[in-house]
Amino acid sequence: MDSQDASRPAWLFTAEQLKATPSRQDGMEPEKERAMRKSICKLIAEVGQNIRPKASVTAVNSGKVFFHRIFMVQSLQKQNPKLVGITCLFLACKSEECPRHVKQLIWTLNMLDVDMETGQRTFPFGRKPDEKGPDGIVLQHKRPWEISETSEEFQRCRDNILTCERICLHVLGFELNVEHPVGHMPRFIAFFDRVRREDKEQRR
Repeated sequence: MDSQDASRPAWLFTAEQLKATPSRQDGMEPEKERAMRKSICKLIAEVGQNIRPKASVTAVNSGKVFFHRIFMVQSLQKQNPKLVGITCLFLACKSEECPRHVKQLIWTLNMLDVDMETGQRTFPFGRKPDEKGPDGIVLQHKRPWEISETSEEFQRCRDNILTCERICLHVLGFELNVEHPVGHMPRFIAFFDRVRREDKEQRR
């Protein structure tokens, strides 16, 4: 990307660059930026945990990486961090071969949003209307957050995610491969096990 030094591998940044992110250049305080990044990463993890089928741990972690990368190029002041975060998870599920339908993403968001004071679900995209049974008794849906795909709110949210997906892909330069440190752990464990066995044999 234009903001990166061609002599360094992509998506590695100096300490100076990490202290001068686009958000901070726009006047955001470092504490506020860290808090916002942490909050959206928590949301990505929560949605990944609650979406059905559940997203893989690798997909959730990749979504967080995408989010951090994007906001080393873009400013949190000028974008919708929540929308970008959810879109990053949507992208990560595809790149990590556990794709989830956008409707599942929207329904999960609709389910998770709660009022901080009352703890009650707010259903920001609306709720599935109750129906009456043959005897006239109102039947409440077990999953009222699963709103109709034809509803105005659902379609607006879907369109926002799909539009944001194209923008995120452009900002990421279509680089969706993420090498996670956890992937190296089996080799490290095997190495230390071998060293321990060799050390034990030498002491005999």
